[in-house]
Amino acid sequence: MAKKKKQTFEVGDYFTIPLTGGKYAIGQIVGVEPDALNSVICALFSQQRNFVPTSNNQDLADSDLVSVLFVTPDLLKSGDWCVVSHGQPFNVAPYIDVDALRDVGFVGVRVIGSWIVTKLLEAYFGLYPWNGFADPDYFDKLLVSEDRKPSIIKLVEK
Repeated sequence: MAKKKKQTFEVGDYFTIPLTGGKYAIGQIVGVEPDALNSVICALFSQQRNFVPTSNNQDLADSDLVSVLFVTPDLLKSGDWCVVSHGQPFNVAPYIDVDALRDVGFVGVRVIGSWIVTKLLEAYFGLYPWNGFADPDYFDKLLVSEDRKPSIIKLVEK
């Protein structure tokens, strides 16, 4: 069996995140930070698609932003999160001060696993319980602000 070729990516790349049920969430790489545990900074959006988009996704606005996170790059490298286009990097400065974090050597930065990011977006779209982790408020803490929490969420009784 041939070894799968690793996907390359760069700042400005839009990518798809496959969701349960065959739809796709959209993200963009807004930073690559080798000094922060080799993470990538991802902007994650509230729009989902029924297909893999090939446009540069310029229709995404600030109001579509759900989260900005330092994320492990494993699913990007493997191609499971497929790079689909390239555009101007989304301005995340109002949500995260990367220069200040860089100045302190990224001390205190939380890098979130890509699997958790997938679960966050599945919860955002009602495909996974919002309170499905041990900390029932975990996903709330990953949003750019409290008002980005979806109005209709799936919950499990504990």
